[in-house]
Amino acid sequence: MTFKQDHELIESGPYALARHPIYTGLILMGLGTAIDYGRAIGFVLFLGLCGGLWWKALQEERIMSEHFPDSYAEYKTRVHAIVPFVL
Repeated sequence: MTFKQDHELIESGPYALARHPIYTGLILMGLGTAIDYGRAIGFVLFLGLCGGLWWKALQEERIMSEHFPDSYAEYKTRVHAIVPFVL
């Protein structure tokens, strides 16, 4: 994640439902793949994917909090991180 000049916090579109909507999509894709594969190793790899994305999301949260201290804190109270309305 890199910041550009005049970077702004986007809170509309998919970002109104989840702070990390791309991770939501990747998790759903990984779960579908694990179910389709139908073996335990698929679910183990899926859990690894979830852990890696959660770690990356935490890193991005830290950076966003540094660059948008007031607005991002308020945004975090309104919008869940990965799963809309849940997590």
